[in-house]
Amino acid sequence: MRKTIKLLSPESFEAVSRNWEQDIKEFIFQLSDGSIPTLRNAEWIVKKSRIFVCDPDLDGKKKRLGGGPFYSSFTSLNRTATGAVWKLFKQFSKEHGLNSLERLGNNEKELGRYDFRAANCDTEDKLSCSIYLLGEWNKAGIHISMFIGPRYRNEDL
Repeated sequence: MRKTIKLLSPESFEAVSRNWEQDIKEFIFQLSDGSIPTLRNAEWIVKKSRIFVCDPDLDGKKKRLGGGPFYSSFTSLNRTATGAVWKLFKQFSKEHGLNSLERLGNNEKELGRYDFRAANCDTEDKLSCSIYLLGEWNKAGIHISMFIGPRYRNEDL
C-alpha cells in the first residue's frame, strides 16, 4: 500500500508553524554566529511548541494556534549586547512581515529588563524577546518566543 503525500497549503497551520520554527532557528543562529560576541557558542534551551484548539466556526471547523517554539539562554549580556540584539530583532521582524514593532523601555534603566515585541496585525503572529541583565532581581538571560495566530489545519482548507 502506497502512502500519499499531501502537500501543505502555505496558509495552513502546519505550514506556517514549520516555516516559523525554521525562521526562529535561523534568528538564534544569527544571534550566536558571532554578531554578538557574548552569545557566541551560547547554550540554548529549546521548548517545543504547544498547540491550542479554538472553538468551532459556523462550519464546525476548528482553527489551531500555537505558542512556541521557546528559546532561552542564561548567558549574561550587557547593555551594548542588548542594543545589538534589538537591532537584529528589528531587522528580523521587518524581513518576516511583523509590521508592529515595540520596545517596552519602562524597566531598562532601573531593573535591567528589556522587552522587545513584534507582531503581524493581520495574522496575529507575534514574536517576543526578553533580556534580563544580571542584577539583584534578575537571573541573567535572553528568552525568545513565538506565537502563531489562528489558522485552519491543512485538511480543513
